[in-house]
Amino acid sequence: MKKGLLNYATIISITILIILNGTTSIYAYNILENNDKTLDILVINSYDSKNEWENRVLTGFEEKLKQIKPQDLDLNIDLEYLDIRKRNDKDYLNSFKELLNKKYQYKDIDVIFAVDDEAFEFVKSEVLNPDSIMYHKQILFTGINGNVELTDEHKKYITGILQSNTDELFNLILYLHPNIDTINIIIDEFTYSNMVKERIESSKYLFFRPVKINFIQSNYIEDIQNKLKKIDDKNQAIILTGTFMYKNDNSHVMLKDVVNDIKDITKNPIYTNNYAYVFNGVIGGVVAVGEYQGSYVAKEIINILEGNKEEYDILPKPSGVFMFDYKQIYKYNIDTLKIPKDSTILNKPKYKLLLPKSIKITIFIVFILLISIGIYVVYKFIAERKKSTRNKQLYEKAKEREKLKTDFIVNMSHELRTPLNVILSTSKVTELKINNNDYDNKYLLEKLEQINKNSNRLLKLVNNLIDITKFELGSYELKLENLNIVDADKVNEVILSNKPDVVINCAAHTAVDLCETDIENAYKINAIGPRNLAIACEKVGAKFVQVSTDYVFDGNGNRPYREDDVTCPNSIYGTSKLMGENFTKEFCSKYFIVRTAWLYGEGNNFVRTMIKLSETNKELNVVNDQFGSPTSTVDLAKAIIDLIHTEHYGTYHGTCEGQCSWYDFAKKIFEIKNIDIKELEI
Repeated sequence: MKKGLLNYATIISITILIILNGTTSIYAYNILENNDKTLDILVINSYDSKNEWENRVLTGFEEKLKQIKPQDLDLNIDLEYLDIRKRNDKDYLNSFKELLNKKYQYKDIDVIFAVDDEAFEFVKSEVLNPDSIMYHKQILFTGINGNVELTDEHKKYITGILQSNTDELFNLILYLHPNIDTINIIIDEFTYSNMVKERIESSKYLFFRPVKINFIQSNYIEDIQNKLKKIDDKNQAIILTGTFMYKNDNSHVMLKDVVNDIKDITKNPIYTNNYAYVFNGVIGGVVAVGEYQGSYVAKEIINILEGNKEEYDILPKPSGVFMFDYKQIYKYNIDTLKIPKDSTILNKPKYKLLLPKSIKITIFIVFILLISIGIYVVYKFIAERKKSTRNKQLYEKAKEREKLKTDFIVNMSHELRTPLNVILSTSKVTELKINNNDYDNKYLLEKLEQINKNSNRLLKLVNNLIDITKFELGSYELKLENLNIVDADKVNEVILSNKPDVVINCAAHTAVDLCETDIENAYKINAIGPRNLAIACEKVGAKFVQVSTDYVFDGNGNRPYREDDVTCPNSIYGTSKLMGENFTKEFCSKYFIVRTAWLYGEGNNFVRTMIKLSETNKELNVVNDQFGSPTSTVDLAKAIIDLIHTEHYGTYHGTCEGQCSWYDFAKKIFEIKNIDIKELEI
């Protein structure tokens, strides 16, 4: 045990206030001695390392600790897994306790963090045991579903948060489904299940109308399915919680498979209070967010550590979040106007509104009509042009009529844009008022949302009609020619004759390893080529986009690179690309340098390589010590298009969000493609 432990004079007696839908805490003393610079934390999880809920708790816990800990304090976090689904008898728990005692007997543990009910009950039983490594250690908990009963002696060492969203979830279901008279709760048989039952029974009085509660309980998905077959589907809903196994081998059932197995039996709407299930095919629910709970525990540790915790006996509530799956809302014909205003909508397309289904059908019909009109106009335009070829005189007259018709269509399209933009902006303002509850009736919402949707559709249709007309008249002509950018004379000839507004250079010697031996061509293509293009663009006043690479850096950084970071390439490829950047800056005033990395799309790339290798290999070795941001060529092209419409010249980093290793990237590729192959980290 660490020496110099801060003395505490008095432990304040606390009355535990259990509030449904709330969070309760019990406070303890400071946990570090003055001369200790390392915070040693032992995390004991109830389940295994694949449990999504516990992993989210740990993510929030670790991130918050790293963010708020004192700079001079080092962190050491050890993870242990009780794996209670596989075994929970007394002999097993004793063996686990002996293992921990031996493993950590020479390590000074400052804090023990117990995640979920089983781990907490295990740790609680040991905090007053002198023979345990947990004896008189500071214990914090989260994910507890029932009441926590503590003796005065326990209260000296134990603090944590409780969670409960039962009444909110039931009331949500009853509100969204007025005809529901029975709610089936699918639950496993682990420790917390009885606590859940008790909490539901005790919270019935909070439901805004009576409803029959039926528990469907088992650890095995096969039993759950058999019980579901015996219930009446009419006017019933399901609350899905807990985790389940297969009978044949006691293996864990993936959350998505649990949902699909239930949907195979019943068409009842499925809700949950489990954050992880929200992403796997249920309608939604009122969920506790694991990251939030983990961060609350982390903050409490630092408060206790620094001795500046406030004098209150209830931690801030990690409130339940309303979450819904956009697709499931429409699948089950839920009235979108009843969805809580502050809800998080998952899987919602970027440019779609959460509208009632009837409005969507109306919009679709209008859209089809508009498309039909557009097709008819184009068809008539083409038909009139063909008729004009009968003879020369008629052709000239028809040509004149076509020109008049084209001018009419173009002028009409331009005239329509102004009122359409007014309609679009008006609908956005109205939508804002609606979201702020500043509207009179439902009819107004339906009409304004219809205007918003139709405005976007009409603008696109008008633009398409203009482009089609110009193509028919030969105003637009697509030319595909090869150009040797290393040949300065040829580059000048092409650029000066065509006088383009924008030149985008995607050409490069991209074989990184080959560049180390093919040095001359690397510098010609990656440096001299961009130089020739930059000079020619400057002559005609064209904007020049030079696509570059992250290889202009040495790759030794511990964070994502910024545009103003010092370049330091360590390869011929990176050096030649950097020289191309410098030539671009030197010879062209209107330039955009776009550095990108880890591209995938059409052509040869990592994705295609992995898929091809999987066809002839049962296992692949993939490095796990190089990190980057996989970037779609389509997304990069869209970003470049947006950029060239501005005059914000300079250097940009263009990649998709997020990061991973090559190993993680390969694993995700095989997962999406359903390729059964073994990946090995190297």
